[in-house]
Amino acid sequence: MPHPVYPLTAAQQAIWLGHQLDPLSPAYNVASCLDLRGELDADLLARALHQAVHECDLLRTRYTEQHDADGQAAVAQRIEPEVPVTLARLDLRGDTDADTRARRWMAEDCARRIDLEHGPLFGSALLQLAPQRHYWYFKTHHIALDGFALSMFFQRVAQCYDALARDAAPGASPFAGLPALLADDDAWLASPASG
Repeated sequence: MPHPVYPLTAAQQAIWLGHQLDPLSPAYNVASCLDLRGELDADLLARALHQAVHECDLLRTRYTEQHDADGQAAVAQRIEPEVPVTLARLDLRGDTDADTRARRWMAEDCARRIDLEHGPLFGSALLQLAPQRHYWYFKTHHIALDGFALSMFFQRVAQCYDALARDAAPGASPFAGLPALLADDDAWLASPASG
C-alpha cells in the first residue's frame, strides 16, 4: 500500500524554495553537538537515537515534486515508516589533539549536503575523545527541524537513553505527528495573526 503524501507547511515551502536555488549547498543544514562527560553506553545511545527518530515524523520524511494534469509542479512529503538509523563512531583517544580533530570532522560532515528526496535527512556520530568524554553530534536539514525542535530531539534521546538504562518506558513522545503540524499550520494561516 502506498504511503500517503502531504503538502508542505508554509515554513517548509519557503525552505524548499531556498534549497532549490542551490540544491548542492549545505546552507540549510542544522547541526549541534553535546559534550558528554562520564560513563556512556554507546549501544544504548544508538538504541535511544533509533527510538527518537522513529517517533519524529519529520526525520523520516522524503520530499518530491509532483505534477498535476496541467503540468503544474507542487512539492509533497511522505513519511517513511522505517529508516536506517546509524550512530557513526570515531575513536580519537589516541590522537594528541582529539578536540581539534573532532571539530574538523564535524565541520566537514556538516558541509555535506542532505538529499531531501532520497534521504537520510539526518546523520549522527559519537566521537570519543577520552575514556569518559564524548561528543555526540547530530545533523539534519532545516526543513525537518529548527533549532528549537533540535533541542527537543536531544532531550527526547536523553529520556529514551535514561529509560532504556532503567529498563523502563520513556513516557509519551513530545513530537506531534505531521498531520497535526499541518492542521496547526492551516489554522495559523487562516488566523488574523498570519497577516
